[in-house]
Amino acid sequence: APRGVKTSDDVVLNATAIADTKYNVNYEFTITELNKTLNSSGNTNAIATVNFGKLPYGTYHATVKGKNENQEDAWS
Repeated sequence: APRGVKTSDDVVLNATAIADTKYNVNYEFTITELNKTLNSSGNTNAIATVNFGKLPYGTYHATVKGKNENQEDAWS
């Protein structure tokens, strides 16, 4: 978790799906308190990034889901 985030900072989230083979992953990044989801896609073993911009002071919870065909995983 980040420390010392300021309200003037952009909140950027990253994810990487690690796999032995290369395939495309579709990501959903959600910040629960904002009820906002941003999407990104990329290949396995590469970083996918989204930018939620500047957020008001507070505590936020993020969920990241990665999907490929009938495979899906999430982290919160």
